[in-house]
Amino acid sequence: MTLNGLMISAQAKIRVKMQFAFGHVETSKPFYIAFGLFNDTEPLTKCRQFQKQEQRQFRTSHILPFGANLQLILYECEPPEQYLDPDEDHVLSTTRITISSCW
Repeated sequence: MTLNGLMISAQAKIRVKMQFAFGHVETSKPFYIAFGLFNDTEPLTKCRQFQKQEQRQFRTSHILPFGANLQLILYECEPPEQYLDPDEDHVLSTTRITISSCW
């Protein structure tokens, strides 16, 4: 499903029960960046200090393995105040995550 299709579905113009999409690292990485996942406080530099770079969160060899998956869940609740906690609504490769740019 395209991002536009997701927005249309979220605005209740159409109802989609499930949507599956498959891709490679090159198609997953832009979503991670757009959702603000694995952001580092320090910008990436040309530093050759391995100890400094070793602690970075955005390390593609760790966050984008061959079998990575991203699950986004959209709940419909009445009244809207009963939405579940956003911290519990997303899963990245079997680990629950928070997508801060959505809230």
